[in-house]
Amino acid sequence: MNKLIVLLLTIIILAGCTVSTEPIDPLSGEIPLSMDMRPVTELGFTVTQVQVTISIGTYQSTRNLEITGSTATGIFSNLTPGIYDIYVEIFEEELLIATGRGSAEVIAGEVTEVEISVVLEDITGKIVINVDWTDLLPPEPHHILFLGNSYTAANGGLYTHLTGIAQAIDPDWEITTGYSTPGGCTLEMHTTNTNSLAEINSGLYDYVVLQEQSTRPVENPNLFYEYASVLDSMITANGGETAFFMTWARQDDPAMIDDLAAAYTYIGTELQAPVSPVGLAFEQTTLTHPEINLYSVDGSHPSWHGSYLTALVIYATLWDISPIGCSYIPDESIHSEDAFILQEVAWEVVSGD
Repeated sequence: MNKLIVLLLTIIILAGCTVSTEPIDPLSGEIPLSMDMRPVTELGFTVTQVQVTISIGTYQSTRNLEITGSTATGIFSNLTPGIYDIYVEIFEEELLIATGRGSAEVIAGEVTEVEISVVLEDITGKIVINVDWTDLLPPEPHHILFLGNSYTAANGGLYTHLTGIAQAIDPDWEITTGYSTPGGCTLEMHTTNTNSLAEINSGLYDYVVLQEQSTRPVENPNLFYEYASVLDSMITANGGETAFFMTWARQDDPAMIDDLAAAYTYIGTELQAPVSPVGLAFEQTTLTHPEINLYSVDGSHPSWHGSYLTALVIYATLWDISPIGCSYIPDESIHSEDAFILQEVAWEVVSGD
């Protein structure tokens, strides 16, 4: 028979408590967690993993707590006030030994102590199969911001197509996107653009995808590096991570990809940020499938095929999931045979397979 025990999960809301000379945002905070594991360990179990999931509305976040002695600790950041559901899973190696649920209200400046009723799994004489339901959800990120220009905004916007690809793979995936894409905008311009700064400072986004103006990484890479670094600092300060969208060579200057790839690879390495190798996927598609035109009539901006390939590469980069077989095709000008080819190229370039 399952046994019921009680653990105390201490939740301390730091927002409004930190001493600072800067104004404190009263609408968000951090939740450091501390869980006393003695009620479990005293029953003879060796706890090797404690996974805590918090959720409110459509928001969900999961952390593995750090175990030191009989205490498990961790932290959730950038949370808005409200009542959060808490779900706890306790493991001994691969064996799920206990689960529990509770709830807590996040109130800036207050400490909340929550009783979590934990049910020990009845494991005697049974084969225990631990199903990790999180495998059915997309790994983080769930919220993506695009900062770029018309390369990003063309043909309905990469933000639209990224969502379409994700939802075609699983309609239950809740992935949201935002964007700031003024025409001709450089990353330098984004550092002072009101809309771009408001989106970054909102703290809503897991990843911010940066696309530099198409020729700047070639003609003035130092400016590219400088303002990519400035934006990266802003992004990380607001709880997000930076990713880069490597653009493509002009149609009449295919050798341009060498300098573009070198510049994006360099800054990605410097900032430890993933680089979505869209330009390399353009190069490979053009070499192996010249019948597929990735460019618009100006030889610079993407065609529908080009925008679709871009979204596929970004999807594969951020989630490390193959887009091959995805049913989402953004425009009737893209035949299903071409869509499959572009999906294959995207995954090959990203995965190296």
